[in-house]
Amino acid sequence: MFELARWTLAAALAFAGAAFAADAPLRIVATSADLKSLVEAVGGDQVSVEIVAPPAGEPRAVELKASQILRLKGAALILRVGLDHEPWFAKMKLTAPVVDVSRGIELLHNNPRYLLDPANARPITATIVKELSKLRPASAAAFEENRTRFLEPRAISG
Repeated sequence: MFELARWTLAAALAFAGAAFAADAPLRIVATSADLKSLVEAVGGDQVSVEIVAPPAGEPRAVELKASQILRLKGAALILRVGLDHEPWFAKMKLTAPVVDVSRGIELLHNNPRYLLDPANARPITATIVKELSKLRPASAAAFEENRTRFLEPRAISG
């Protein structure tokens, strides 16, 4: 039992150290696969993004395991869908900054499916740039450039 507690503490410290090392990718946790994709598009190689819910899973139905709690606690930043999409989140006591990306989105009712609207990528990625830039100010221009490139209309060739 003592050995398990010692291993858990060592893992938590390793996660926390990796989240804040100056040259290491920022450890980001997103509560959905959609958010993970947006953070990766903006953060590029300067982020390492994990998700809490499995890609085909529903963040609302997540039952956190100890390993997921360690990921949350060791993150440099946590991005969540917000609204009532992650009811389990209210119980978490976290030290990492937590950003609800639904803030600033024009919502129809209290619908957490706002992520499905491609137009919402603009305000969500703006929020991501802002938050990543707080953690790594020297990379703010790179984050904005990645965002601009991501949002550019692409020609569809057939």
